[in-house]
Parts: sequence; structure tokens; C-alpha cells
Amino acid sequence: MQYEQKESQPSWILRSARDRPTWRGAWVVKSRGARAGPTPRKGAPTPSPAGDPAPAAARPFQPTARISLSGSSRSAVSVGTRILEDLSSLATVDAEKAFNIDDTTATGPVTVEGLSAAGGSSTSYTNSVGRECAAIDTTCNNDTNGYLANWKALIDNSKLTNAKVGLVFTPRSPANPVDCPNCPWTTARYLKIRAYVSWEEAQNRRRIAFFDTTKINRE
Repeated sequence: MQYEQKESQPSWILRSARDRPTWRGAWVVKSRGARAGPTPRKGAPTPSPAGDPAPAAARPFQPTARISLSGSSRSAVSVGTRILEDLSSLATVDAEKAFNIDDTTATGPVTVEGLSAAGGSSTSYTNSVGRECAAIDTTCNNDTNGYLANWKALIDNSKLTNAKVGLVFTPRSPANPVDCPNCPWTTARYLKIRAYVSWEEAQNRRRIAFFDTTKINRE
């Protein structure tokens, strides 16, 4: 599909002689191989496809359809929003300390189970560290400040089935100065944090929602 931005004047594109006009507000959606007619002048009558009676005035604006989320998806989004709110109050060093991460913490591959954007059953991250807690876990490891425990309380089985909540930490652009030649965390210019909520939608079908934030090390 090709997308062409237009001014606020609504416009329609004729995809075939039998189709009705397709409205997208300020965006005109062009199907591959379709030909677009000119955008009508402001206040001018809107042309119509062949066989349709010409309207007396331009058609009113019709907004695009909203995305409908299931109850479990809404719950996951709610938890993810809470996670981002909690992380937003933490500086880089505080976020690392809250999940027991320092320069002695080794990075490596982290695998998150759930449907990936590429269609696989998992997503892998290199040079990262993961922190995860499941709804069935009694305690959450590496949870110095109790954030994972608080988020775990939001994903009980009454809301999400066999749910897990977790974080993937990835340091970027470490400075590694002379006084700290191997400090991948405290000298990293950027700290990328990917939060996720995963749950079982049906048997052998695990869904996952991702929420990203990036910290800048200003120290």
C-alpha cells in the first residue's frame, strides 16, 4: 500500500468502477495499481464513482475505525502503562540498582517466549540482561525495590492466564574510561529497557505486549 499525505480536506480514491469511495480523512490510501483523481477544491462538490449519483455537497468527514482490543489485551496494556510510569521516575543508575545490576553483571543473550514480530515463538536479544517474574512465582529474584512483585500482583489469573512480566536491559555506547576500563553499565551512554507482559490466549498460543523506554546516562 502507498500512503500520500493530503491537506485537511477529505478526499476519496476510486479503486474500481464498482467500489464505493474510500475515506481516510487527511490521509489518502492508494491501492497498488490504482489511479487517484484530483483532490476536490474546498467547498466544491465531491465527484463520485461511475454509476453513483453525484452528491450535492462534499461528503462529511468519517474517521477511521478504532482498533478493538480484547479484555486480556487491555489488561496487558494497563500493566505495561504502569511499568512505564514506575520506570519514568528512575534515573539510569537507580533503574540498574532496583534490579540488582552493576558492572559485575555479565551481559548475554536474553530470550522472551511469545509471538515475535517476525512470527516466531520467541524473541532474542543480544548483550542484554533479563529480569522476569511469573504470576505463579512466590518471590521475584533480583527485585531489590519490589517493582517486579508489585507488577506481578497486577497479572493474576483473574486478569491474565499464566502471565509473566519482565524487563530486558540493554546498555548502549559504553564509554569505558581509563579509570573504569570494563564498566558496561555505569558508563553506558544509553540504557534501553524493554518491558513486556506475556500471557496465554489459548492452548499453545502465547501472546506478548512490549513497552519500550530509553534512559540517558547524564552522570
